[in-house]
Amino acid sequence: MATAINLTPPFGISARFAETLLPIIDSNTDRAVELASEVLATFSARFSELSLAGMRRKLGLSLREDGDPALAEDLLEAMHRNQADFTLTFRGLCDAAERGEGARAGDARPRSLFANPQDYDEWAVRWRARLARELLQPRARAEAMRQVNPAFIRAIIGSSKSSKRPSRARISAHSTRCRPRCRSRTNPWRASSPMPVRRSPASASCGRFAEPELYIAVVIYSRT
Repeated sequence: MATAINLTPPFGISARFAETLLPIIDSNTDRAVELASEVLATFSARFSELSLAGMRRKLGLSLREDGDPALAEDLLEAMHRNQADFTLTFRGLCDAAERGEGARAGDARPRSLFANPQDYDEWAVRWRARLARELLQPRARAEAMRQVNPAFIRAIIGSSKSSKRPSRARISAHSTRCRPRCRSRTNPWRASSPMPVRRSPASASCGRFAEPELYIAVVIYSRT
């Protein structure tokens, strides 16, 4: 059985971030931990719901069907296995959707990104069958997909502790590769339990935190 991609939220990061907010949530640390934990408990289901909704939009799906999670998951798994470029694959699907069902010419662009094109072909048959049950016309569907599938991503990354401008080596226009972490073998859209919020030693003693180095990323999406 193929290993499912883990698309659950980064609860470790969320819990640690919540800990930094404890002093401003409530002056009583125990009460602050309780309130923060309640919020994180609702974050799991919400994150999973929005993640799947986002994947539906990227695939041109406006209706909800029970098989949608598996359709999205199988594509990501095939991309990972074939080292297919994430940005270019989804952008290519926009063209494939516009050409209509059974138009192999529309599949040429995303298909060329797969080391084994047959993996794409097998998935595309299921995808086109799913698109046939949608209400949108191919052109309108493709336009909607292009709104959420950028042609490229430009990232400018710099450090808040440095007064220097980022060097050319750190300013890149690039596409991201699909390298998700594989963990769950069951339902990848069902988020696991969040990590507990702990009393931070810093907040328990003096209420002050060490200033972390902040990296700022400005991401520009191009839809053209």
